[in-house]
Order: sequence, then structure tokens, then C-alpha cells
Amino acid sequence: GGTADAAEAIRFAYRTSFSSLHGTRADVPHIVVHITNSPSASPSALLQETENAHNAGVTIFNVGIGEDVQLNQLAKVASDPSSRYVLQADTYTALNNLVPILASRISNEIPVSAQALPQPSSCLTKADLVLLVDSSSSVGQNDFEHLEDFVKDLTTQLPIAPDQVQLGLVQFAGHPSLEFPLDMYTDRM
Repeated sequence: GGTADAAEAIRFAYRTSFSSLHGTRADVPHIVVHITNSPSASPSALLQETENAHNAGVTIFNVGIGEDVQLNQLAKVASDPSSRYVLQADTYTALNNLVPILASRISNEIPVSAQALPQPSSCLTKADLVLLVDSSSSVGQNDFEHLEDFVKDLTTQLPIAPDQVQLGLVQFAGHPSLEFPLDMYTDRM
């Protein structure tokens, strides 16, 4: 419940989820997939926290759902270019259409340099990936079930393993809540 505070969620991801306490690895890409259906409760704080996350080396994908999402806000928050790092679904039921696209983009997230796009290779072998899932009052029970299906389907497309892609999940509304840390699961759920 509550209002979506994406700024708190982003801060939680780069300060807490990507910490050694929660199993992060220093030598792999750190990737956030932020999934929401509403604008942030504090847009200026969100921009500041995403700048901090980017400066800490975190790559941010944004998945916006529905007509209330503000694409210009998602584009400002996402890594550059937004054409690669922002995806949109019209409804929660349409989210699963994004699974192959997002999985492919995550799999191709091989760091080349801070200024260059990764070369498409479909060979991401290691990454720490945190899913930030909006669980605010704007997400109904039926929509949340579609969101869970999206998360499950996405994980089946990625090489989840301790020496490959580690997956963590954070739900957020007024405050972020760690559902599971990066090192909790050793294979696909």
C-alpha cells in the first residue's frame, strides 16, 4: 500500500541490495529493473538518487505500465539511451510481451565503457540484478499477480546461478522492503 516512492527504492538498491552483506559482487555489472505504474512521489529526489546510482556504476532499466506512468520521468531515470533502457506495457497483462525484449537487453549488458553501448552478444555471463517492484496502492491484487508472472517468466530467460546472474527482489511503496537478497537463490525460481 501507500504511494510509490521510487527514490527510496533506488537508494535502497544501490546502497543496500548491492552490498556485500546481501551477496553483491564487485567485479560484475550491477543492474536494476525498476517496474512501476505511477509517477514517483518525489520526482526531484528520484532524479538525485538515480544520479547517485549511475555514479555508483548501476545500470537502470525502467518498465512503465499503463497510462498513468510518466515516460519522460522514466527516461530521465533510466540509463542512456532511454530507447534501450525504457520499456512500456499498456497493461499488466501485456507485461509478458516485454519478457524476451528485456531479457535480451539484460543479457547484452556487457560493459564496454561508460560512454559506449555494449556490443550485442547475448553472452552476459555474470551480473547482479535487482528487481524493484512497485507494490503501492495503485497496484491491485490481479495486477500484482500478472507482475509476479512477469518476474517468474523473466527469470526463466536468465542464467540464474551463484557464478552467473544473481537475482534480488525489492518491493516498494512508501518504503522499500527486501524480499530476497542477491545470494539467496542459486537457480531459477
